[in-house]
Amino acid sequence: MATLTTLVDGQLAIVAPVNANFQALNTDLVAAQGNITTLTAAAGNIRMLYSSSTGVGTVGTGEDVLHTYDLPAGTLTASGDGLVIDAFVFFNSNANTKTLKWYLGSQAITLNPTTTAPNNQFAVVQLRVWRQSATAAYLAGVVHMANWIGGTSATTEMLVGSTSLSPTWANVNTIKFTGEGTSNSDIIQEATTIAFFRNPV
Repeated sequence: MATLTTLVDGQLAIVAPVNANFQALNTDLVAAQGNITTLTAAAGNIRMLYSSSTGVGTVGTGEDVLHTYDLPAGTLTASGDGLVIDAFVFFNSNANTKTLKWYLGSQAITLNPTTTAPNNQFAVVQLRVWRQSATAAYLAGVVHMANWIGGTSATTEMLVGSTSLSPTWANVNTIKFTGEGTSNSDIIQEATTIAFFRNPV
């Protein structure tokens, strides 16, 4: 007959490796949690704010709002925080004068100052905005024009650069594209994305 001591020793022999496994698992979980915390912090440095692939066109004459986004107050809180703005725009097949603009708050920049009557052309807009201070921003970017998707005739419509933007970052700032033509759908904004990046320092 097994003695009590023998039974206890046998149970301990079974429990010991299980306990060791649980301790190792706990160590792994703690390490994984640390990795998740690091990844979460890194992910917070870049995030998508707005994305639309719903085409919006101009209506008749006058300036019309195409894609628009209200940047929440206090989104850009430190110098070096910024925005990445990309857009794809189609200009319809006619000889009408067509004007595409980009706004930050009430400040506007015309994006097709050279090709003022684009005819059956596409524009790819790439803009970058950096916060300089609580009431200042720097803008840089490029606008490319092409006659068709995949064509080799793309040209640089303009290089965008401005140090005179003066948004108040503590307030809501509307970011929008507008179009002005003569006929319906002279300009159609097909797609836009706006992403935020944080200064990691």
